[in-house]
Amino acid sequence: MKRRIMSFLLLFILLAPVFVSYFWLQYQKSMVKHEVKWRIIDGIDKDKLVVLKFSKSEFQKNLHWKHTKEFEYNFKMYDIVESMIIKDSVYYYCWYDNEETKLNHQLTELVSKAYNSNPLKNESQKKIYSFFKNLYFSNAFDWKMMPQKTEKRTKSIFLVSFTSINFPPPTPPPQFS
Repeated sequence: MKRRIMSFLLLFILLAPVFVSYFWLQYQKSMVKHEVKWRIIDGIDKDKLVVLKFSKSEFQKNLHWKHTKEFEYNFKMYDIVESMIIKDSVYYYCWYDNEETKLNHQLTELVSKAYNSNPLKNESQKKIYSFFKNLYFSNAFDWKMMPQKTEKRTKSIFLVSFTSINFPPPTPPPQFS
């Protein structure tokens, strides 16, 4: 029982920093979104906005939408303040959300560290896995007949007295009532 508690405690100690960091960054991200929303509602000067122009085809390929008023473009987050469609182009007046971009970068870095995206670490883990696999799950020995030599051998007394393990015992098993 004590061992089980210790194993759960050790597992918690190993996993807690990753989960706590992830949820803390998610909380900070939601706070930044809330703050940007209020800035947009209060009104932002036009000179502080970024104007992005996209064609219809580029618009569908390059933008990764988070929701109707927020998208990611070139790994940067933008909040839409105003949009205009002129002929075959779409103009977005956006607030470049630097804080959320940093938080997204930290989140992806945290997740990649948690899932061991480091190729050197992956290689060492593969070697350790291979070692333990060979240690515990070795291949069964392949019993092959020894090649027979063409020369004639004399029979030994040991060969005559040998009985195989596959034969049943000479007496029946005892009957218990």
